[in-house]
Amino acid sequence: MRRLEGEYRHATLAARRENESAMDRQIEMRDRAGADRLASGRARLFLLFIAPLLASLALTFYFYGESLDLSFLGHDTYPLILTSRVQSLSDFRGTFTEEMLDGRYTLGHFYRPVLNLSVALDHALHGLTARGYHLTDILLAAACAFLLARLASGPGRRRLSLAGSLAGLYFLSHPVHLNILPVLARRADTLALLFVLLVLLSSELGGRKGIWLPAVFSFLAAGSKESGAIAPFLLLAARLLAPGESGLARIRKAASAALLSFGALLLFLLARGAVLGGFGGRGPLAPGDFLAHAAGILPAFQRMTYYPYPLFANALPTPAARVSLLFIFLVLSLFLLRRPRARAAALLAWAWLLLGWGIHGFSQALFPWYVLHTVAPFALLFGWFMDEAVRGVRGKGRAAVRIPAAAVCVLLLSLLAEEIRNAPPFERRTEWSEANAKTLRFLESLEKKIRGAPGGSTLEAADLPFLFPVRPGSPIAYVAPLTDYSVQAWAELVFPERKIRAAFPDSPPPPPAPDEVLVVVRRAR
Repeated sequence: MRRLEGEYRHATLAARRENESAMDRQIEMRDRAGADRLASGRARLFLLFIAPLLASLALTFYFYGESLDLSFLGHDTYPLILTSRVQSLSDFRGTFTEEMLDGRYTLGHFYRPVLNLSVALDHALHGLTARGYHLTDILLAAACAFLLARLASGPGRRRLSLAGSLAGLYFLSHPVHLNILPVLARRADTLALLFVLLVLLSSELGGRKGIWLPAVFSFLAAGSKESGAIAPFLLLAARLLAPGESGLARIRKAASAALLSFGALLLFLLARGAVLGGFGGRGPLAPGDFLAHAAGILPAFQRMTYYPYPLFANALPTPAARVSLLFIFLVLSLFLLRRPRARAAALLAWAWLLLGWGIHGFSQALFPWYVLHTVAPFALLFGWFMDEAVRGVRGKGRAAVRIPAAAVCVLLLSLLAEEIRNAPPFERRTEWSEANAKTLRFLESLEKKIRGAPGGSTLEAADLPFLFPVRPGSPIAYVAPLTDYSVQAWAELVFPERKIRAAFPDSPPPPPAPDEVLVVVRRAR
């Protein structure tokens, strides 16, 4: 009996040990699986975000790092800092309830609270140190390139595709950034593009996030600049072109996905109307005037978008020849993009090009930095065309497919090579650095004069760098360091305790008050 009890206890103990060993093995396997999932998650995070973002940052600093050495340039830069900085609760409220530049802008009436808020944050962090503001602009450009590369790679890709890498490289090497990054006031275009990209990318999340996040980003895009108002329309186009349902089901699904974003845009337009007391802008614009202006800016718009000019200008000197090339390019794209998803992506980029050009029909003006909103979709097209062309060359299809695909590869590589050759590291552009040196000399001289001037005196400030000449053929099209209201804002920032008035001598200004210093500003010849 005792022997049986001993055998029973021994068997029970062995079974218990075996169960404990099995449980330990299960725990070890779960821990190992968890570690593998953690490692896989970290690898996915690195491949999806960290590595491409670091590459985008490195390229942006390599191409445009010299802008960190510039001071504040641009007619609207000092007024923007002065009117955006937050020094009290009323200043913070004014970020969202006041007109851009507090009405100092002479060419129209605009409402851009997101731009104002970004400048206020820079002022809180950097004061009047220009390097900090330029660093923010470089980071924003790098973020746009990264998001564009992610968008071109397609949803769910673990790595950047060939299309994504080339789209990001083309975007960063385009000289439109030479017209934007040196001037703080032109940040509005970069911010608007950033949020438009976020609208498209966040819509891929699905579920509720894929609806309310694009709405938030649509509001922020319009709040950065008027060109950001294309975001809901672009989202609607993306949903209409996406593979899947057809007919009315596709339209209903697309409308449902974009409805909240259109509501966000409408909410912003109502806020803008309340602040500006109307639509704002550069003035009333009749429908006929809109069409005439849109048609008038098209040649310059396409010329600045499809840079480098030398590749087209010499061989294709007339607008008709360039339009013919674009038509051939479109036909080839439809021929090459045989996969439904790739074809839908290309059509979305073409829709974006049309929207980016069309929204500027309302502007009644054309400046080089406006084309940022067509450079981005053209970069997408560039990446997608190259990806599809490489597929065509490497495929086992007929020569009727492989030969046009090889021709497109040669054309696109020529475009990219010419653009990179004209990028700042390889083709040094000195217009901004020379304008910067003259601006610093002018302001240093004026500061010394003001410090020694008593109240009631009038000072002469000669050689104001109003417009700086650019070299023929340079992609830098417009260098405008300072004007009279720039000097006025600079004086209010540098001498907050004194009363200073700056004016051009175009008409005799009123004499200064006893406690005021009048600065008569004369443009450099």
